[in-house]
Amino acid sequence: VRQGGMKWIRAPRAERYDLAADPGELHNLHIDDPGPSQALDQVLQRFLDAGAARGLASTGNPLDGETEEMLLAMGYLAPESERAAMGGIDPKDGMALVAAMEDARGAVRAGRPKEAERMLRALLEKTPRNVTAWNVLGYALFNQNRLAESIEAYQQSLALDPRQHRVLGLLGKINLREGRVDEARSLLLKSLDTTPGFVEAMSALSALEFQAGDESAAEAWAQKAYAADPTFPRAWNAIADLRYRQKRWEDARKWYERLLGDTPTHYVARVQAGLAAKRSGDFEGARTHLNQAAALRPDAWAPVYNLACTEAVAAAPDAAMAALTLAAERGLDLPALLGKDPDLDSLRARPEFAAVTAKVNANATASAAAHKAARGG
Repeated sequence: VRQGGMKWIRAPRAERYDLAADPGELHNLHIDDPGPSQALDQVLQRFLDAGAARGLASTGNPLDGETEEMLLAMGYLAPESERAAMGGIDPKDGMALVAAMEDARGAVRAGRPKEAERMLRALLEKTPRNVTAWNVLGYALFNQNRLAESIEAYQQSLALDPRQHRVLGLLGKINLREGRVDEARSLLLKSLDTTPGFVEAMSALSALEFQAGDESAAEAWAQKAYAADPTFPRAWNAIADLRYRQKRWEDARKWYERLLGDTPTHYVARVQAGLAAKRSGDFEGARTHLNQAAALRPDAWAPVYNLACTEAVAAAPDAAMAALTLAAERGLDLPALLGKDPDLDSLRARPEFAAVTAKVNANATASAAAHKAARGG
């Protein structure tokens, strides 16, 4: 309510401003001198009482379910759990918290997970029930390879909102990566209980069952993913990955190339298509896919390393050594791979191979130091 040049706000936080002297509402007079606020509050209450006497009964949410889903998807509405986390916070303070959340998201997207982590932990001190902040923190920790802490953050999020199928699926994948097959299966099945059409969970279950040695179950989950949505590229990816694990190289390549027809910038599918082509003896097809993958990720060593393997197997040792040298320059840090990969047998006697090995060993030492620093010690 405004009266006599003064402005009074009752909730969510009591505020009184002298609009003539302080038009920007920067100095809350109520904090130092609450007495004059009482008269203004009585004026406000009279307006509220009069409104209640003439008010109409609520007709419920004016948005139908479809409209609300659309606004959520477009980012115009926050999820219910996020709105609940902000409940009772003054809008002036809330805007700063929303801005902090967006800054943290931006830091994660820009590849600065430690910076994002600092922002998110500060935000969670103020809004500990902020589901979105817990989820982004989990992702930031995952990107630092701090998997136990990442799991803990996602579990905090699920404690606040247990029916998050994507978070359940992510936890399932992390547990699978860590070798906890039974726990991973339980989480992935729970994500499907929440959202039966969740194709990513079906795909992950296909990988899990193949890893567990049940190839028929792996096939069943891959087919379920495809049946759930035959037009969905991730369903194609599930079948492609299974065919690759089964060493059915031509079939795997066919499905990867179907996926690439829809999403030509899919880096992992491009690498896998190149590997499938190499293993089936189509070295030219392998070169094409692996060179395109290298162009998609100019700093990644994997596609040029696999190109080196392709050239070595195709009896092109000079091209193979050039690609292997480039892989080392791009950060290849797995000396065991260099020492054991049979594709490189024809290169090990060449004098340049020793220099590449020294570079890969140096990369491994630097990576270990960086990993230790990321874990705080």
